[in-house]
Amino acid sequence: MAIRIVTSEDDPEGNPIRYVRLSTDVTKVELSTWADSLPGNARLTIESRSSELSRTEIVDVVSPHVTSVRVTIADLDD
Repeated sequence: MAIRIVTSEDDPEGNPIRYVRLSTDVTKVELSTWADSLPGNARLTIESRSSELSRTEIVDVVSPHVTSVRVTIADLDD
């Protein structure tokens, strides 16, 4: 599993903010398990390099566990 937290901070109200990168081998089950371990008030920005999971799939898996999630799909050539 390759879910890498790039930054981990809190907003002024103490809510966790995470910027996360996903590798190409992350599965829905791994992503859901990881998201379930986060506080419910977390806000995520996720960069995915996964050709396996679409932006919609990532949002669908993660959003029930956190307050908000934004997903970008990075070009594998970057």
